[in-house]
Amino acid sequence: MSFFLGIDLGASALKLSLIDTHAQYVGGCGIGLATDTPEPGHAEQNPADWLTALQSGLGQLHTDFPTEVQALRAIVFTGGAHIAVLCDDENKPLRPAIMWSDQRAAAQASQLRKDQEIIKISGNQPNPTWTLPQLCWLQAHEPDLMARLARVFFAKDWLRAQLTGDRLTDMGEATGAMLGDIRESGWATQILTQAGIKKPMMAELVSPLAKAGTTDARAQKFHLPSGVAIYQGSIDTTVEWLCCGTLKADKTHIKLASAGVVSKICKGLAPRPPVSIYPHLAEPLYYHAAGMNNCTSALDWFAKTFAPSQTLDQIGDIAADAPAGAEGVLFHPYLLGERAPHWSPDLKASFTGMTRATNQSHLARAVFEGIGHALTQIWQSMDIAASEAIVLGGGARNEFWCQMIADMTGAVLRVPEHTEASFGAALLAAHADGAFETLAMAAEAGYHKRAEFSPDKQAHACYIASHEVYRAAFEQFHKQT
Repeated sequence: MSFFLGIDLGASALKLSLIDTHAQYVGGCGIGLATDTPEPGHAEQNPADWLTALQSGLGQLHTDFPTEVQALRAIVFTGGAHIAVLCDDENKPLRPAIMWSDQRAAAQASQLRKDQEIIKISGNQPNPTWTLPQLCWLQAHEPDLMARLARVFFAKDWLRAQLTGDRLTDMGEATGAMLGDIRESGWATQILTQAGIKKPMMAELVSPLAKAGTTDARAQKFHLPSGVAIYQGSIDTTVEWLCCGTLKADKTHIKLASAGVVSKICKGLAPRPPVSIYPHLAEPLYYHAAGMNNCTSALDWFAKTFAPSQTLDQIGDIAADAPAGAEGVLFHPYLLGERAPHWSPDLKASFTGMTRATNQSHLARAVFEGIGHALTQIWQSMDIAASEAIVLGGGARNEFWCQMIADMTGAVLRVPEHTEASFGAALLAAHADGAFETLAMAAEAGYHKRAEFSPDKQAHACYIASHEVYRAAFEQFHKQT
């Protein structure tokens, strides 16, 4: 039997998923990654750490599944959008990579939003988390470094190139960087000029199904056999659609990961900024997506600050001891500014409504509910009328939280057996290499429902009321600040 590997370069971890020719999960692992904050509002990672994590993860996979790794047939890399790796002419990074959650380029994004032509070409609205304003910030603050810039990679592509030496990328990355012409499916020369980038610095745009290379002598230090096909792939939110089963217009998913994302498939190119639009793997579909900066990362912050060493499930158990509404305690999860639905890099997180009776359970419940309310605001801002949605990401494993979000949105939530982008990337590798004739066949073979959460009518009514309190508290707090 042959096997296929998906590798996801996430914000908190590099994750690997190995599947067989029937889309059955064989095994995998995750290697943690750290984000540096050299200044308030900044978020960076060192590409060298990605490479170390890749070697470690593949080494672990080789140890745990030596026979399967030797029979590996294809690999696909995926990762978060908006992460540029700026390199010299030898493909060596010139600086740490600025992450999608970074807020330093607020002034540049504000200036770029005045140019309606940029929005028309890219299909999206400039915000600090996009690569375009980040490049403009670098031109203003690190001109000497930018003068040495020879090549622009994107995170997953730079990591893949350590195995293949290729210089390829896909339209999902070009869109996520806000450097592409979404109507023409190519680089946007006018926008590149705004960023001070010359077109030869950019990689060749190819299909996510294009073959980027084959493992060779370089594979030895990564514990991989030679001759394994490596395909282009795309960004994480794009490949995650393969975890959702049937691919069709209006399908909706909620992602509970470092970032929280609400996404919905649309039939054609219909930009609606500030909600993002990306090309879907299944042409001619596209999908809208709106994300928040702090989702499970806000829970991680809570654990480190108030409940050290506790797992997500344990934090959920603590939160479950408090009633819905947390006895009036509210948490607004804006630890690093915010994207949807507020689009403001200056927002701050806050607890409100505390009294002497407030305890750890109230605080924990308020954090879960605060993230849920923020996701509900995104859901409402996108005018989603769906009665059901798929839940993805690491947070999908927490039943307490999934039920809460079902109660908040009023939608039936279904959780697949496999909710990670690395699994979607493995399915894409299997299809690209011919194990499945169509994307739809790969997606349907990989989808198995693990759990379903129906909204409780009484809880839904309670959360409708508390959501209004949440919104009012936000407006009052930020009016004062």
